[in-house]
Amino acid sequence: MVLLCYKIVLPYSAVVNSRKVRKQSILIVEDDSSIADLEKRILEAKGFNVEVVGDGIQGLEKLKKAKYDVIISDFSMPNMGGYRFYQEVQRLDRELAGRIIFVTSSVNEFILSSGNRFLQKPFSVVKLVEEVRCVSESVQREKDTAQNKNSFKRFKDNPGRVRLDLINYILRASRPNIVRAIREFYDQPPRVEVVEEREELIKAYVYTDEGMGFSVMLSKGGDFCKCRDYLERGEVCKHMLVLVFYLIRERDI
Repeated sequence: MVLLCYKIVLPYSAVVNSRKVRKQSILIVEDDSSIADLEKRILEAKGFNVEVVGDGIQGLEKLKKAKYDVIISDFSMPNMGGYRFYQEVQRLDRELAGRIIFVTSSVNEFILSSGNRFLQKPFSVVKLVEEVRCVSESVQREKDTAQNKNSFKRFKDNPGRVRLDLINYILRASRPNIVRAIREFYDQPPRVEVVEEREELIKAYVYTDEGMGFSVMLSKGGDFCKCRDYLERGEVCKHMLVLVFYLIRERDI
């Protein structure tokens, strides 16, 4: 007997989007208003919520009132510079201090020893977005890990109602349909609306890049989809696979 093992890896951005994660918040601590405004416009265009303050003292006041996922801090500022600001943030939240991206014209020993990411002036738009996304995605991975642990515990304590062999749908599907289903999770993940769920049956509307919703049913008594691949050829179609991937990812089945 030959055992086949399949590993399906969806793009990380698709995982994030499929969970309808809130926009991540960034605090910019920068005394040069022209630089701060430019960074704010760039990052807001990339989908982040951004707030700006002029120095470390104002930054600490903001941190006492709101939560931020990433901080971009100039290192040389009046009143309270980046070094002192970092120390104060460490006292408030050690993990958040590790998510400070320093902006500096000259990289010093402290910045290198801190292990934090940094932007050396002058820097490009691409570099700014790259560094912010690197930190923001690490934040999301930490949240997903915690969420998955909680989901696994809930699933273990209360396994739910669905009793379908979802992996079998993947094994039965053609390679082109698997590829088409995975591609649906790039950029803007498909929308799935579950309308009925029982132990051996699940019905849902699956909205993909065709721009319309397909009625899909998975059950031990027989499967169904309104697309041509299923109606004409009886295949495990792309829409069924999208629903399978959704269930595996969202329900920890």
